[in-house]
Amino acid sequence: MYEMFDRPCKLLHNPTDGAILDLWECFMGKTGLLKHGYSRPRRLLRNSLLMEMKVKDYKKIVLVAHSEGTIITGNVIADFNDMVENVENTAEEREAIKENMSKLEVYMIAGAGHYVSG
Repeated sequence: MYEMFDRPCKLLHNPTDGAILDLWECFMGKTGLLKHGYSRPRRLLRNSLLMEMKVKDYKKIVLVAHSEGTIITGNVIADFNDMVENVENTAEEREAIKENMSKLEVYMIAGAGHYVSG
């Protein structure tokens, strides 16, 4: 991928936990029941993207999500919207996140997510 786009790429894989647990995780993510309790993939994406969001020198940040990853991505974007409003983050961090949110391009393939806030 990095050769095709001529830029660094970071990958996050959400392995299956079996059909029943995967469906349960989708249900919890879509209904917002996991809003205050993060799943492992959500936490990994959030933390990885947060490190990138605090850097100010990006022209564009591209995020590609597939299937259940679209639910996780929608929830992480909602988390970032909350972070911009959260006074626990420094003003500089909030401004960097807000600025980079405007540079974020999200592509969802086989989308299972029903909304993306922002």
